[in-house]
Amino acid sequence: MVSFNLWGYLTLGTLTPGRESARNTSPRMEDGANGSQHWARAKGRAELELANLATGGDLRTYSYRSAYVRRTSEQANVLDYIGEALLRPGKLVIPANELGNAMLEISARASELENGTLIDNADSIAYAEAYHIEQ
Repeated sequence: MVSFNLWGYLTLGTLTPGRESARNTSPRMEDGANGSQHWARAKGRAELELANLATGGDLRTYSYRSAYVRRTSEQANVLDYIGEALLRPGKLVIPANELGNAMLEISARASELENGTLIDNADSIAYAEAYHIEQ
């Protein structure tokens, strides 16, 4: 099976590890190609086109929505850590290394996720935790 991950930026999805694949059907998610910002429209169209290309085969595409990804400790400064502390209670922040772990976990679970699944920050945190449990 081939797995292709498309990681993006901006809105929130509703996928929970260990549960059947789920998609957020809020208008904001479905309407990404019609966003108010040019980059958001281009990104939304690209996500839809990639998901359509993968339909009917073994290829999977996933779109990632993040509130805040903290830079790695080698690049982070005090403001990065303050931002992380403020956003952590709402599951709005994930350190970059943990996001990488989440990507690995999601790639290993490709058969559990529907093509075109939108993955939010809270999902990424849960997948990163699952990655550590399995290690």
